[in-house]
Amino acid sequence: MGSPFRPERHRAHTERTLLVGGFGVVLVLAAVFTTLFVSPGSGLLAAGIVVGAGALALLIYLVLSGLERLAQ
Repeated sequence: MGSPFRPERHRAHTERTLLVGGFGVVLVLAAVFTTLFVSPGSGLLAAGIVVGAGALALLIYLVLSGLERLAQ
């Protein structure tokens, strides 16, 4: 029928989905509010900064995950 339910896998998937969704909300809000209150060019800059910060956070997460797997 299907694979058995594994809570740890479900939890990891749920956390990943929430993280990506939260990042998307922050990205949209930063761009929209900056565009409304400052200027459209600044809105693009704000979106770029949020994307850059997300990429940096992803890189740090990947490095730490790799080090954790090596330690095991």
